Amino acid sequence: MGCQDVMGPSPSVFLDKSDYQKNCGKVKGVGADNKKSFVLRRGNNSGMEFPKTYFLCIILLVMKAPAVDSKRLYDAIDKTILKALPNPSPEAYEIKIKVPECTFLGVHEQPDFASIYLTFYPKKKIIELKSLKLYVYQLRDIVVSYERLINIIYDHLMEVYEPERLRIVMICNPRGGISSRLTIDSDWKVRGGQEKFRDWIGNEDTWEVVM
Repeated sequence: MGCQDVMGPSPSVFLDKSDYQKNCGKVKGVGADNKKSFVLRRGNNSGMEFPKTYFLCIILLVMKAPAVDSKRLYDAIDKTILKALPNPSPEAYEIKIKVPECTFLGVHEQPDFASIYLTFYPKKKIIELKSLKLYVYQLRDIVVSYERLINIIYDHLMEVYEPERLRIVMICNPRGGISSRLTIDSDWKVRGGQEKFRDWIGNEDTWEVVM
């Protein structure tokens, strides 16, 4: 009898000899003192007889079941989570956003923690903060390096929101006694910017983030 032939409702299992005799008595062809099968009952229903191989099959199926691994690589980061709202004003203004708890998995699949600071000059769209929260939340099981992650986040934000300017600073918590601080600014000429803001020129390189 195959494993698939004996699957049924989840009954109570009587494996003790006294329970077997009390609740089910003897099954035809199988004595209580020399059981080669088990009798299963559910509530007051009549018992059902299954061979011992039934339980062995169940054990083997559990042992062979693939382990659930929720870890994903960086290419699984979903930018469609990010949602935009219409900019309520045509005038120039600045939006600053702090994400103090960004968690992800490092290249050795150990948890990493970082704070992200966004400086955002909107055009036609602004960031829906709830979607940004969900976007960051998905990173918790993503295996990615610091350097790749900041570039992915930058590219996604630029593509979805098309801002006048986006500056992103990511400060990573110490790992192995070493901290990292990474920055990308769309105003940089090397990033396709026109360097018309240039407020980053001459700034002292410190670990403090000037919002």
